[in-house]
Amino acid sequence: MKILEMSPSLAPGGAERFTVDLANELVKMNEVTILVMRKYPKSDFYKKELSTKLKYIQDTGKLTKTSKVFQIFKAFWWVLKLRPDVVHAHTLGINWLILPSIFYPKAKYFFTVHNIADQECTTKIGFWIRRFLFKRNVRAITISQTCERSFEDFFKFPGFLQIDNGCREIKITNEYSTVKKEIESFKPNRNTKVFVCVARIMPQKNHKLLIRSFNKFISDGYDGVLLLIGDYKRFPEAKKELDKIVETDRIHFLGTRNNIPDYLALADYYCLSSLWEGLPISLLEAGLSGCYPISTPAGGVVDVIINTQWGIISSDFSENAYLAALIKAYNTNYNRAVLQRLYEKKFSMKICAEKYLTAFNTTR
Repeated sequence: MKILEMSPSLAPGGAERFTVDLANELVKMNEVTILVMRKYPKSDFYKKELSTKLKYIQDTGKLTKTSKVFQIFKAFWWVLKLRPDVVHAHTLGINWLILPSIFYPKAKYFFTVHNIADQECTTKIGFWIRRFLFKRNVRAITISQTCERSFEDFFKFPGFLQIDNGCREIKITNEYSTVKKEIESFKPNRNTKVFVCVARIMPQKNHKLLIRSFNKFISDGYDGVLLLIGDYKRFPEAKKELDKIVETDRIHFLGTRNNIPDYLALADYYCLSSLWEGLPISLLEAGLSGCYPISTPAGGVVDVIINTQWGIISSDFSENAYLAALIKAYNTNYNRAVLQRLYEKKFSMKICAEKYLTAFNTTR
C-alpha cells in the first residue's frame, strides 16, 4: 500500500512526534512518504528520527498568507505525482486535502484530530472546511474517547473512527550518563525526588498552575526538584511571566531536548498541567518509561489515567487540587516495570499502527 502522510512540519510537538512514529511503523510493511511544507523554527526537529525506508519530501519556502494558499495547490500536485492509495493528514494539513479529495477520488483520505475538537479548530472558516470534508469523503479519526465525544458535540455528527494514540518503544540514548550527571547536579541530596514536565511554554500547557503548585509543595517541606523541558522561544513573554512566579531554586527551565527518554528514565514523576489535551504523547512516553504521571483532568488524559495504577489526576484545575495530586503521588509507592507494562500493553505504536492499517484497508 502506498501511503502519503501530510504534516505541516516536524517541529517539536505531540502531533509531529506521533506522525513520525506512525510512519516509521507503517513503513515496515508499506511504501510511506512524508510531505512537509511549512518552515518554522526547528521545523525539522524530528527529521533525523525518520526511518531510512521512508521517502521524505520537504517542499518548504517562506511562510506567508499567499504561500499558505499556494500550498493547497502544491499538495494536490504532489498527490497527483505520487498517486498514493491513502492520504493521511495531520493538524493544519487538513487544508491540503481540499483539492485532492474532490478531484482525485482514487485515493482514500483520512485526518487525525489530535486535540479536543473545538480547540483543534478555532476559526469559522476552519470549521466549515472541516465539516465539508468530513461530510464528503475525508474520514476523521479521533485519538481518545473524550476527543470522540468532543468531535460529535462540535460537528454534530460522529467521527469515522476512534483509535487511541500510540507511542514508539522508549529507549535511552548514549547521552544517558551525561543527563544523569546533569540531574544529580540539581538535586540537593541523593533522596530528592525528580519531577519532569515535557511541554512547550504556551497557554494550553498551563505552566503557571504547575509552578505555583510546586512552589507550595516545596514550601510545605517536600523534597523535590522540577525540570521543565520544552521550547519557550515561540512565546517569550510567557516565559518571562513564569520566571516572575518562581519562588524556589528547585525549579529549572532546560529548554528543548531531543533525548527525552533519558530524562524520563531518570525522573520519578512526570507532570502535566494542561487546560486541554487530546491524548498527549508525552504522557504515553512517561508511562512507557515507568515515570509516574501526575496530571490535570485535561481531555483524553482521563481516558488514560483511570486509577492510581496509571498515575494521579487532580480533582480540578486549581492550585490546591494540583498540590494535593503532587503530595499524593509523592507518597505513592509504584513499580516502574509494572507501570511500563501497563502502558505498553494498551498504547504501543505497533497496536496503534495496526488499527490505522485496518482502517486504511477496509475503508471504501
